[in-house]
Amino acid sequence: MRKHSWLCIMVLVTAGILPADAVGEDMVMGEPVVLARAGISLSLPADCEIGPLGEPNQLLLAVQDETDQQALGVTLSAFPVGPKMTADQFADVMIAYLQEQLVLRDMEVVASPSLKVAELAGAGRVLSYDLRGQETVAASVCFVRPLADEDASICYVLTVEALGGKSETIQQTLEAVIATVSLQAIEPTSLADSGELDEPMQMPQLGFSIRPPEQWYAAAGPAGVQMGQLDYTLGEEIIPAAQLTVTLILPGEDAQTCASQALETAKQTGEASGFDVEVLAQGPAGMAGQVGYQFILRQSAEIEPISDDDDADQEQDDQAADGQAAEDGAYEQAAEDGFAADESPAVTSVAVIIAHRVICLNDPDEPGGPRSYSLTLVCRGADAAIAAAKMDELAGGFELIPIIVADERPAEQDEPAGDDAAIEPPAE
Repeated sequence: MRKHSWLCIMVLVTAGILPADAVGEDMVMGEPVVLARAGISLSLPADCEIGPLGEPNQLLLAVQDETDQQALGVTLSAFPVGPKMTADQFADVMIAYLQEQLVLRDMEVVASPSLKVAELAGAGRVLSYDLRGQETVAASVCFVRPLADEDASICYVLTVEALGGKSETIQQTLEAVIATVSLQAIEPTSLADSGELDEPMQMPQLGFSIRPPEQWYAAAGPAGVQMGQLDYTLGEEIIPAAQLTVTLILPGEDAQTCASQALETAKQTGEASGFDVEVLAQGPAGMAGQVGYQFILRQSAEIEPISDDDDADQEQDDQAADGQAAEDGAYEQAAEDGFAADESPAVTSVAVIIAHRVICLNDPDEPGGPRSYSLTLVCRGADAAIAAAKMDELAGGFELIPIIVADERPAEQDEPAGDDAAIEPPAE
């Protein structure tokens, strides 16, 4: 089960903190934030600053201005679920998951209020706990939206978390945000609508920084960064998706050699999966001032229409999966038939574009060793020009930075120096 970052930024709703007539009186709200890929919009308090996303299911994460170590955060996440999942069921599963997290201690469910969100029944959970030594009050409201084809639903989790004694603002914030929630049609993700690049994500242990596009999640891993958007019209498929990977190479190995190996692997994998693979372009292309190499290929396949018998079999499978998921308390139950509306035409073909660019630092004396940096972009559709333009944009947000090995980090300044003190690297 994924470790969702909303465990640290949850909807904070504490029933009875404020009298009913005080709710929202002094709350100034900003302009609506439209999240078309999940079919929802809402407004945040005007002093909230929207931050980067760290999980595929996150739609929005914002933090109010911090004062005296106090902070209030608001976030919205969305999870594809089966048609029989209820808001109360999902809320209980979420609480069970949070109770297993070691960073949360002394957790107590204070209340379980019923709420209305956009005319949908919502299940609230009010929590108090110790988060890394800091007293925290939190609450969540889950609300389930049935989709047009009635074979799947989306469970939204609207969240707020108050650190450092801001509990008096919790109910006011929650009620003000809930009042602005509006549902609309769910739209497929689009590479053309992915916005400008966000702030740099620094990875000094791997020697690079990269700027993900706005409204894309970006998650660090041991070998690089994964980025993208979850497309709710396709269940839980993350597309567009991008990945920056760092790989150790042999001294003298160049970018064209690395790219050619990756191209052969992509062709073999696509063909083994039944796709027609076509190499659209390949040639020199750099990043961060380094000479590199790039290829762009298209994978396509014909999709046979689903028969009535297949639909019946799928419905039985989904019902069985729903029962098992509810019993096991799984977060990631998803409808396999997708979220297309009844009037949408049947899909008869599918095509994706894969763009891959790589540079190599192949000096044997290179700090951290000879290595390659490869950037891979996967997007839906057959237009290679759009993918090439987005690859250029992502590559423009990539930079090489001095690599820092863990045991080379300088000692903390507030620690007394002694015989065992860490040695700081010489100033450059």
